[in-house]
Amino acid sequence: MNLERGSIPLIVLVALSVPGAVTAQVGAASGSFRPYWHVLLAFAVAWILIAAWAYRIGRKVNRLTAELDSDSRLP
Repeated sequence: MNLERGSIPLIVLVALSVPGAVTAQVGAASGSFRPYWHVLLAFAVAWILIAAWAYRIGRKVNRLTAELDSDSRLP
């Protein structure tokens, strides 16, 4: 999937701003998560931080791999 750099945070913010997307059961549990919105927000922030951390590690690994490949081609 080829997403632009700012599209993933935008998707997360839209999903969190829609109450139906947060509770996932609009009709059956319309108010059950209301007292726990801060917990849902904390989980969302934690997952965003974990995803950013994994993305940074992947970029560093790719950079190191490219550097090692270029060094191995030297005579």
